[in-house]
Amino acid sequence: MENRRVEEKRFSKCFGRNTVITAENVKDIGEIIAVSATKKVMAFTGRALDDLYAGLVHDVFDCKPVDEPYSDGYDLACEAVTYLCGHIGESLDKMIKTDKK
Repeated sequence: MENRRVEEKRFSKCFGRNTVITAENVKDIGEIIAVSATKKVMAFTGRALDDLYAGLVHDVFDCKPVDEPYSDGYDLACEAVTYLCGHIGESLDKMIKTDKK
């Protein structure tokens, strides 16, 4: 069996409303937003998003080899990260208040 490096994901649950978005945590926050949003939308779509959600969860939380390609569901996480990059330096609380409207 060949030696493959495995990337291990660990998330702290300290992303509260007053967490400041930084370059170091923007990827983690974006991935958590994508997983949460997909899970909530799945309740209204039935089984239409099951494969997308399963691939996203695998990419975010499972230990996966570095050379394994990302699934289609990970595109949602990339969109969330791209959006958050425009808000680096702001707190999540400020973003929630301004984007709620």
